[in-house]
Amino acid sequence: MATKTTTKEYTLTVKKTIYEKLDAKTKTVYKKPGDKMVVQYHTYEKLMKREKVEWTVNAGMGMYAYVEFDVSHFHSEVDVKAVTITTEKIRLK
Repeated sequence: MATKTTTKEYTLTVKKTIYEKLDAKTKTVYKKPGDKMVVQYHTYEKLMKREKVEWTVNAGMGMYAYVEFDVSHFHSEVDVKAVTITTEKIRLK
C-alpha cells in the first residue's frame, strides 16, 4: 500500500540584509537584498505571526553563528511549491 505525503516550501525574496552573527562584535552577510530563501511551514507561520525567527548556522571551521530575521526582511510576495512524495514497499522476485 502506497502512502502519500505533501509538504510545502516557501520561497521568500530578501528585502533587507540578514546578518550571520558569530558574537556581539562579529557579523557577516548571510543573505542580501534580492537573494532567495526557502523556508518550511513552521518558519513561514512564525513570520506570518510577526514573530522573530532565530536559526543556528554553520559558520565554518567548527564554529556556529546565528541569524535573526522577521517579516520585515522580506518582500510580501511568496512563491509556494507543493511537493508530494509517494512511498511504497515492493518485493524483489
